[in-house]
Amino acid sequence: GVEGGLLTVHGTEGNQDFEISHSEFTDSCDGLFMGQIKNCKFHHNYVDNCSDDGFNLSANWTQEENTAYGNIQIYRNLLSRCLTLFAFGGKSEGNKKRAGSGVYIFRNVIDQRIPVFSGPPKDKEGAAEAMRYRGQMMGDHGHGLWEPVLFYQNTLLSQFSSERGIYGLGTVRYCGSKWRVLNNLFVQIEKPLATAIFSTGDGPDFLTDYNLHWSFQEGADVSDDEFINQVQNEARRLARADGRSEVGVENCANWAVHDLVANPKFEKLPLDWRQPTDVRLKAGSPAIDRGGEIPREWPDPLREVDKGKPDIG
Repeated sequence: GVEGGLLTVHGTEGNQDFEISHSEFTDSCDGLFMGQIKNCKFHHNYVDNCSDDGFNLSANWTQEENTAYGNIQIYRNLLSRCLTLFAFGGKSEGNKKRAGSGVYIFRNVIDQRIPVFSGPPKDKEGAAEAMRYRGQMMGDHGHGLWEPVLFYQNTLLSQFSSERGIYGLGTVRYCGSKWRVLNNLFVQIEKPLATAIFSTGDGPDFLTDYNLHWSFQEGADVSDDEFINQVQNEARRLARADGRSEVGVENCANWAVHDLVANPKFEKLPLDWRQPTDVRLKAGSPAIDRGGEIPREWPDPLREVDKGKPDIG
């Protein structure tokens, strides 16, 4: 371990077939460097209080050309207060040119409401200044090529919308490879919902849909149609600003078409993160049976027990 985390940066053919479960990874600078593993299941774990990256997921951290790393499955975990929860990229050119075989992130509860230290306080009185409320959900080092990510059936909590006004609490940023954001439940305590989508390229290998969004700030809610139009219009604007073709611009019309804006009706979500939280859905929740079908080849241990249409989150 390094700085409280699991380090697998220096790739070898032996970095394969890991299963990590029922463990705690807490109180560190960086958490888990998992990108250079082939076949890894990370489930039923608790990751909390990383003052930098929670997970680094880039397969090609070094110069070696090995795109077999991947098939990393992160599921059924409680993940909280990391400065950057899922991070990509590194210092070499390897991750700028090559991606691995991909990462599945699904069925997790992610709570980024809790403050995290962004640096040591200078003194006792300065402790509050060293705290920042929200770690970001996703980020990178050096603007490398992000891994293919399938991000589905997660419940995410945040104090605010994302720092740069990015849709889905910042889960959609610089992609560059296959990217899916489906059936997730995004809930924030303050500020209006964010609608910007940062994607790369003209290709059709990006999709976000069937997600539920909610902000508890009074007056922050909009209708489903208004929100979907805002997302698609913002995506088109950014695509034109990036000089993408009309094919790339018009592809934005396929995004978020089944998204919802509604209070998910959790069993208990206090506005104060210090109070007990229970994100199970109450009867009558708008998230029940409102998701889209997830491809059968995507792993999901709860697929058979989720009767009817998939729930969101």
